[in-house]
Amino acid sequence: MRVLSVDSGSSYRKGTRLETVQVDLDGRSITWTLDTFGTTSSPLSKNVAVAEGITVHMTEHRAYRGG
Repeated sequence: MRVLSVDSGSSYRKGTRLETVQVDLDGRSITWTLDTFGTTSSPLSKNVAVAEGITVHMTEHRAYRGG
C-alpha cells in the first residue's frame, strides 16, 4: 500500500482510481480506496475532514481504460 503524506503546505496529491492508499496527516492516518468514479479529482476533505484545501488528482485504473 502506498502512503500519501500530506501537511499544511500540501495542495494536491496524485493517485490512481481504485488504488488503496494510507493517508498520513498531522500524526494521524487513515486507509482510503480512491473510488470516486466519474471525476478526475476530489477534495481530500470529503474523506478526511482535517485535509481542507488538498485535492487528489486521479488517473484512470488500467482495468477501466478504454481501448
